Amino acid sequence: MGTVVADLGPATSGRLLDAGCGTGTVAREAAGRGWTVTAVDPDAQMLQVGRRMCDGLPIHWVRSALPRTALRDGAFDAVVANFVVNNLPDPLAATRELTRLVRPGGLVAVTAWVSDRTAHIALIEEAFRRAGLPAPRRRLPPEVDFERTVEGLASLAQRSELQPLRSRELTWDWTISWDDLWAGLLAALGAPYLALDANVRDDVREALRRRAGALEVGGTVHVPTVAAYVLARR
Repeated sequence: MGTVVADLGPATSGRLLDAGCGTGTVAREAAGRGWTVTAVDPDAQMLQVGRRMCDGLPIHWVRSALPRTALRDGAFDAVVANFVVNNLPDPLAATRELTRLVRPGGLVAVTAWVSDRTAHIALIEEAFRRAGLPAPRRRLPPEVDFERTVEGLASLAQRSELQPLRSRELTWDWTISWDDLWAGLLAALGAPYLALDANVRDDVREALRRRAGALEVGGTVHVPTVAAYVLARR
């Protein structure tokens, strides 16, 4: 996510929070650009992988989760939440926590999947249709949710007392092996998939494999990807 980190400007001695860091993609990019990075994630295994992949970089790893991180108010010059708030049960509370954590005048960069144009979501929905099942959907209360568009993400920032400076779509081809793609899709499907009969689960997986095969080039799946991106100031 070089575009997102580059938009934050030169780091000098700035402090950056990667909220929901996963394996540290943003943290690694930011540390390489000179930021002093704190990387936060609730998953201990993700943090372990991140530490290994970012060995030697000035990154402080913390096991914690939005919307309550226990980090101090205004501790950071910049905060990045990369594909995090769209996966949480209360996106509004999570984004307001980002506001609390950045200093007055600091920057917050947020990305989220554009739901109706995301190819990996289409993979899930098509597989369930082929298996004769309704695709699992999670509906959140409207007072805490946001529209999965650039405009919706910008509105979420405003509701969280942030001032959007830039908002646009990001597009790229996500390249991934089938095994890694399946692992991610399985995590997204979660309990509804595991509750299915074993034969149905096999049908769903095979349908996904066939659909992903149409996107495969040289053994790698190329998934056209669209995301919403907002850069805002506190």
